[in-house]
Amino acid sequence: NEISVIRNNEWKLLKETMENHDTGSIAETYKLYNIRGDSKELNNLLDVSYIKPEVSSVANDLRAKLLEWILETKN
Repeated sequence: NEISVIRNNEWKLLKETMENHDTGSIAETYKLYNIRGDSKELNNLLDVSYIKPEVSSVANDLRAKLLEWILETKN
């Protein structure tokens, strides 16, 4: 398993990559926390049935930056 994290002053995005050793499949999960209002990171804003547009926008932006950083640092 691998965990990657990106954050700014207000938000923290975690990406967990898990490999199933039996099947070779890989699953990714994301968690997003508003660290200003939830400093203990108890409320994953992506673990709800309806994701607010602002939260979706923040998650997409941080996800793109995280994936860009992962690709840049692999080499």
